[in-house]
Amino acid sequence: MVVAIAGVANDFFPDLFPAIVLGHPMIEVIGSIVTACAAIIAAWAAMNGLSTWKKERDADFAKALAAETYRYRQSLHAIRLPFLTPTDLKIFEEREEPNQVDGKVRLYRWRRSREVLNDVNALLAEAELRWPSDIANAFEPVKEIERELAKDVTRYGVLEIRYGALCEKQSAGQISDEQFDIEFDKDAGERLELGGKLDDSLNDDDAFRNRIDAAFVPMKALLRKRI
Repeated sequence: MVVAIAGVANDFFPDLFPAIVLGHPMIEVIGSIVTACAAIIAAWAAMNGLSTWKKERDADFAKALAAETYRYRQSLHAIRLPFLTPTDLKIFEEREEPNQVDGKVRLYRWRRSREVLNDVNALLAEAELRWPSDIANAFEPVKEIERELAKDVTRYGVLEIRYGALCEKQSAGQISDEQFDIEFDKDAGERLELGGKLDDSLNDDDAFRNRIDAAFVPMKALLRKRI
C-alpha cells in the first residue's frame, strides 16, 4: 500500500519525489504518515463508537428512571383517591379488625408510596453520578410535594384518632353531648380543610392533583432530553 501511494505521488509530482524503488528512504516517511493517519482514524472511530454506546446506555437508564418516576407519581395520586382500591380491600381482608384500617387508609397508601420512592431513590443515586446538578434540581419539587403530603396525611391521621376516641367516650357515656360538641368543634375546621385537600375531586381542575403533576414536570423535561 505504501509503495502504491509513493508510486502515485511519483507519477504526479516527479520533481518532488524521486523514482520509487523498494527500500528508498521516502518509503519509510510515507509509511509513517500512513500509519499515523490510520491510528487517528481508528481512534476517532473508537471514540465515536464509545460516545454512541454511552448515549444508548444513558437512554436505557433514563427510560428505567422515567418508568419508576411515573409509578411514584401515580402512588401519590392514589393516596387521595376518595374510594377504596383493590389493594385497600386486600388490607381490610388481612386485618383482624378491619375498622382500624378505614381511618388509616391514607396512611397505608402513603407507606406504599414510600416503598415505590425507595426504588426511585436507588435510581436517583446513579443519576446523580451521570447528571450531578441536573437531577438534584429536577427532583427537588417532587421532594417538596411529598413532604407536604406526608405532613398532611400524618396530621389528618392524628385528627381522625382524636375523633374516634371522642366518639368512644360519648358512646360509653363518659362525656355529655355538650362536651362532645365542644371537643368536636376544636378540630372540625382543620379536619374539614385537610379532608378536602386529601380527597381527590376527580375533576380536571383538582388543585392539589395539578400541583402533584406540576412537581414532576422538571423530571419529565430532563428525562425527555436523555431518552
